Amino acid sequence: MQHKYFKFLLILFIAVLVVPSVALAAWWNPFSWNWNIMSWFKAPTTQTQTQKPADLTANWKTFKNAQYGFEFNYPNSQQWDALKEETHAWSVIVSLGDYFDVRTYPDEIYGKTVTFRQIMDDYIAQIKKEGSNFTVENISVNGINGKEFYYNPIKSGVQTNDFQAYFPIGDTSYVVFGAVQFPDEATFLTKDTFNKIISTFKLTGSANPAPIVVGDDRDSHGCIGSAGYTWCEVKQKCLRTWEEQCQ
Repeated sequence: MQHKYFKFLLILFIAVLVVPSVALAAWWNPFSWNWNIMSWFKAPTTQTQTQKPADLTANWKTFKNAQYGFEFNYPNSQQWDALKEETHAWSVIVSLGDYFDVRTYPDEIYGKTVTFRQIMDDYIAQIKKEGSNFTVENISVNGINGKEFYYNPIKSGVQTNDFQAYFPIGDTSYVVFGAVQFPDEATFLTKDTFNKIISTFKLTGSANPAPIVVGDDRDSHGCIGSAGYTWCEVKQKCLRTWEEQCQ
């Protein structure tokens, strides 16, 4: 009799305790836990989203030139409203007084014997020889390889910061960006602003530059641009900047 009760109690024990425990263990599997005990003692961390820096040129104005097939952006401010474009016999000049200009040049400038690259190489070599804290570097903007250089010449007794960059347009022309930062207006056109401007330079189509007619493009001072001459206000004469500095 006692044996029968013992079997009954054993079956009841298994039914009440063991079976539910096995079922619970199957559902609640402790071996699937991540037993990284050290993580229990770490302070909770918060995830921060990194935001991309704002594009400061997004609301700038855009200058486009269909003849040479290029464009660039410039600041949308009252100071830059005076930016103007002039078209000469073989080039386009976009300028903002003495502060900023963009010029196009044919690769063969003077009598088809001197290339633009030769002129710029000679010009850079001359500036290097004069010192002026000269820095030059190769740059690439929107897939276009060019050169950028900085120096500190003295103009009319005042030391300025000059920035220049040039890029090829197709196989026959170049575009040159130039800027001057005067010490009394240091915040108007900085190196950072200049770099942002040239970072927006891009080609928009096939260039169709005007043919070169040497001597057919005298300016108001009588300087022949197609021969490489520009007016120097300091020396009051026409000169080639790669042959003689205007200072």
